[in-house]
Amino acid sequence: MRSFLTSTALYPLAVLGFVFSASGAMAQGNLEEIVVTAQRRSENLQTVPIAITAMTSAELERRQITRTIDLITSIPNLTGHNNTGLGGANTYYLRGLGNTESLSVFDPPVGTYVDEFYLARQNGNNFAFFDIDRIEVLRGPQGTLYGRNTTGGSINVYMKKPSETFGGYIELGYGKYNQWTSRASVDIPIIADKLLSKWSAYTIHDDGYVFNQTTKQHLNFQHTYGYRGALQARFSDSAQWDFSYDHGYMNYMNLLNFPGPGGKGRVNYTPASASIPFGPGLLSSRLAGNGMWDKTYTDNFISNFAVDLNDTHHLNVISGYHRMKFNNTTDGADGLNSAAPNVVNGILVNVVPGNSTPLANDNIADEFTQEIKVNGKLADGKFEYVSGFYYFFEKADTSFATLTITPQRAATVVADRTMLNRTEAYAVYSQGDWHLTDTIKATAGIRWTAEYKKIEFIPNATPLVRQFAPFSTQDIINNGVPVNLTAKVWTPRFALNWQATPDLLTYASATRGFKSGGWNARSNFAQQVTPFAPEYDWTYEVGFKSDLLDKNLRLNLNAFYSRDTQFQGAASTVDRVTNLTTFLTGNFGTMVNYGLEGEVTWAPTENLNINWAFGSQWAKYADLSAGTLAQQATCLATISTTRTQCNTGVVTPTGGIGVPVRTPHFNSNLSITYQMPLGGGYELDPSLNWYYVSQNWVSAANPPGTLQPAHSLIGAGLTLRNRDQRWSLTAECSNCFNKTFVVSFITFQYLNEPGRWSLRAKYDF
Repeated sequence: MRSFLTSTALYPLAVLGFVFSASGAMAQGNLEEIVVTAQRRSENLQTVPIAITAMTSAELERRQITRTIDLITSIPNLTGHNNTGLGGANTYYLRGLGNTESLSVFDPPVGTYVDEFYLARQNGNNFAFFDIDRIEVLRGPQGTLYGRNTTGGSINVYMKKPSETFGGYIELGYGKYNQWTSRASVDIPIIADKLLSKWSAYTIHDDGYVFNQTTKQHLNFQHTYGYRGALQARFSDSAQWDFSYDHGYMNYMNLLNFPGPGGKGRVNYTPASASIPFGPGLLSSRLAGNGMWDKTYTDNFISNFAVDLNDTHHLNVISGYHRMKFNNTTDGADGLNSAAPNVVNGILVNVVPGNSTPLANDNIADEFTQEIKVNGKLADGKFEYVSGFYYFFEKADTSFATLTITPQRAATVVADRTMLNRTEAYAVYSQGDWHLTDTIKATAGIRWTAEYKKIEFIPNATPLVRQFAPFSTQDIINNGVPVNLTAKVWTPRFALNWQATPDLLTYASATRGFKSGGWNARSNFAQQVTPFAPEYDWTYEVGFKSDLLDKNLRLNLNAFYSRDTQFQGAASTVDRVTNLTTFLTGNFGTMVNYGLEGEVTWAPTENLNINWAFGSQWAKYADLSAGTLAQQATCLATISTTRTQCNTGVVTPTGGIGVPVRTPHFNSNLSITYQMPLGGGYELDPSLNWYYVSQNWVSAANPPGTLQPAHSLIGAGLTLRNRDQRWSLTAECSNCFNKTFVVSFITFQYLNEPGRWSLRAKYDF
């Protein structure tokens, strides 16, 4: 076996580790040991053969990561943004796999988990961190242990457990745009060592960074709050129950906006009000109460009952329930004429009134999951396993409508309908690790998933003239469109790792994942509510993890190659005849991606920490589908006249095939923190974060104006702390130099958030 390993690509990695690690196993050093559960059991980060970025709560605070969207500036090959119009919904792209659709028939390929409970939807996934223990971001498909919809990877959030002792903290803050924030948490032991509790809450309230020139209102504000209660019951030394409930509210807008006159501030022009509902004269009864806002309510119940069956076998029964209510309206045209030369280099220079195109949504979704997991060891610890059963059920009731309102206030309805959809999925899985020798371990795992989806459509009664005829479920069936989808899939994983020294792990793996299919539900015609098939991803990876220089330097590096077949692409284009946005989701072909990822942490002293994370990737489309090739042929045949089928899907305006969106060739984060003792219990802690990303496209067809330029973002902070008196004062800024760039595109460019500054005071008790 040794001769086989030394003949593979793992050998150069091992040599590199030996060169630098000298006496790495002899000292503890200044590096923090991080325990992760990426393989559904507790393990040291450095012994897990998976590409993982793990950050503790202290590290999150040092890097100014206060909500999930902030992760995009710290994870190799992770990009993303707030979804268009939806401040509370994040669009993640990890190794080129992502999804910009928020309707419940579109599943994101980057899964979000809270305490091992899966959150299926984008809406509400941009939540604030207010009592986090750690974050684990797993890159690449996780289909064996985490299941469907993790072809890109998963973002795992772990909340803090109740403490055995009374204590907590309270924090107050103030910042730009009149933003007030508060966070608080308290641990209260109810019965010593038997029944523990934790109670936490937060609020964020600001005026918004956009001024509406039409209604004279401030927009893109954030009004959010949340609270959480957690209990831990210790029935015996071998049985424990963890239960938590949390409620969240977000009114967090991300409306279209432009740099104001002279490039100062942000403005928009939508005639819709952020305080007055549209009313029954414009929308159907369920949507009539919508205004220009983005309100999301979430309730989560999570239960984890853990039992030690004996010294080597452990059982977890994990149950979760999630309810999400979502009420939103956005205006993709902003009351401007999209055909006029309004924008030059991102600056609005010519305000020409045009149509407003409000898109209103009202959604209620219920999700339930049940998992039974067993893990343990056999054969005197030479074989480790984790096996389980998983059940997922979701039902969603969505009412959504699109209006066209002219500058003269004449209104017509494009579509006003209710969509009902349901998903039910079952899975069984097992993964085992064989310790072939004291240093060599082989891993094999398999998961079988069966999922069943159903969709229905009901036209809403509308007071307006319709631009298109309404359709129902029967109309879809009459056009040959299936209203039930079934998928049964095997997703295996194979890995081989060699613990060359106590401080050097090398590994190679092959993993398969799949992402659910769905329907093109935004279509205006029954015959175009076409289904799209699941996508499948095989990823091959090699890498090493090492602690060097007496555990003062951590170097983790991996290379990957992925082949994502039946790639699901979400695209949009503007029909210049109707001036309406057309949405298209389909299986465009295969996306091939390969790259390199690395994370370096250097702690030369106890007080100084330097972290550098980087990712590179090279993505392209291959084996295009028959539909995509036919579309391209039509475009090329009409390129000199009507340009039919051009600038749609992945076909560019000139008839080429676009570069996959949000796949920059390079992204990087450099984080430097230092603790400076001042004496008398005082210390001064400066921090600096520098994020860089190379240029990348943000629209699938790559039209002009959708190339995000290469850019850097700087974040900085300074904390004065007295550990004896348990208080701290922090001043910090994010996007300190107020860089502005495009993050998405429909009718116009959507821009990133402007720079902010804030002051915070915290007291621990």
